[in-house]
Amino acid sequence: MKQKISQPKETLRQVKHLMTFGDSDTSVFCAKFDANDKYLAAGYGDGITRIYNVDTQKLAFTLYGMGGNEEMPVADLAWRPMTASMKTANVLVTAQADGTLKHWHATSGKCLHQTQEDEENHLYTLDFKPDGTLLAVAGRDKYIRVYDETTKTLAFAMKEKLDLPGHSNRIFCVKWNHIDQNQVVSGGWDQTI
Repeated sequence: MKQKISQPKETLRQVKHLMTFGDSDTSVFCAKFDANDKYLAAGYGDGITRIYNVDTQKLAFTLYGMGGNEEMPVADLAWRPMTASMKTANVLVTAQADGTLKHWHATSGKCLHQTQEDEENHLYTLDFKPDGTLLAVAGRDKYIRVYDETTKTLAFAMKEKLDLPGHSNRIFCVKWNHIDQNQVVSGGWDQTI
């Protein structure tokens, strides 16, 4: 017997209106709200990250790549959690399809740091450990790389353990476990998690 699943009326009443953001002719690859839901950052196919003010629905900040018109798409992005150990506010990290990781100060538009391990390794996904100290990044080469956010250096790379094969194809998602912060989950084109 099928049960009909319905939304609670309170939830439906909370939706005031739908919003549409955007001012570009290029594809949107990712979008995420900041911790306060004040800004919505969107990564575009032209390599530009556009940040919209949710209240005004207008473009607030634009993060231009450093390579001119030949920028690769922003495949994913994440706002760094604001914690006692990570004092700089409004840090947004973007993963470019050319293998470049960029740390931005979103409200000033300044690129704070840039890393490119391998230009052949397209980056598709990233996620911060909930305390903001580590950043997991993955893509085409089937490895999960974990960076130390205080030093901006590679802490370690994960591929396999003992007889577990790891991924045999591109990785499209990584996510830290918020309860067990020593666990990261990944999923890929090889149909495995």
